[in-house]
Amino acid sequence: MRELFLILKRFSQVFLFILFESAALVILFQKNDYHRPLAVNALQRMSFRYYSRVNRLREYFALRETNRQLAEENARLRSMLRSAFREPGRGFIPMADSGSLRQYEYMHARVVSNSVTSQYNYLTLDKGSDDGVAPDMAVATDRGVVGIVVSVSPHFSLVISLLNRDLKVSGRLKGSREPGTVEWPGRSYKKVVLKDIPHDTRIMPGDTVVTSGLSSIFPEKLWIGFVEKYRIEGGSFYSVDVLLANDFRKLQWVYIIRNRLRKEQLQLESSFGR
Repeated sequence: MRELFLILKRFSQVFLFILFESAALVILFQKNDYHRPLAVNALQRMSFRYYSRVNRLREYFALRETNRQLAEENARLRSMLRSAFREPGRGFIPMADSGSLRQYEYMHARVVSNSVTSQYNYLTLDKGSDDGVAPDMAVATDRGVVGIVVSVSPHFSLVISLLNRDLKVSGRLKGSREPGTVEWPGRSYKKVVLKDIPHDTRIMPGDTVVTSGLSSIFPEKLWIGFVEKYRIEGGSFYSVDVLLANDFRKLQWVYIIRNRLRKEQLQLESSFGR
């Protein structure tokens, strides 16, 4: 209480000035028909600016919620796409079609941490083991590959980024069946390299680079990027500079992709020592 009294005493002249000015303005606007509309217009402009800012703030938070809802809906629709299914095999004897088996499931997640300047970059997502996320699940956006889940906690997952020198992904040119290896040379966050493409492969700048499907993690034909230039290395193979489709600096929402048949595939391969 004493501190409040000291503050009032210290600024008493300021408070008196504000009080007298306010009283003078009230009297002026009440008694003067010329100034009254000016005051009303000024107050209206101030109110308009205030409510405009409030509405923009509300729209911002509403937009975040809308983005979250759209990401959930996109994940649901992606799980329904034909590319997420396997057609049941037809044996030697024709049988009634038993329908398609969903191989890939998609879950949306928000990027809460991301690096692009290290030689070994990682991302953190806001989904973890409580949401069904596990290591060795693919991570991508609508524009292509992002990385692979390497570790999880109940509420978060750690993703090794495509911009990490330890990560290699099987990729190919969209118009070719020849697989190669996509890796990051550790320089620009905008580029990766596609290696081991046979020199007789037809290739042009601007060609699309996608995942090969020769993996138990990534679905086939996920975007990676576009051919910038290429050169012969080792006499028989192309080394292709690829401009990434994703801008890794701006990642906000991603999809975690689960291959429901991965365990079966790995068990079969391991039984033959692959």
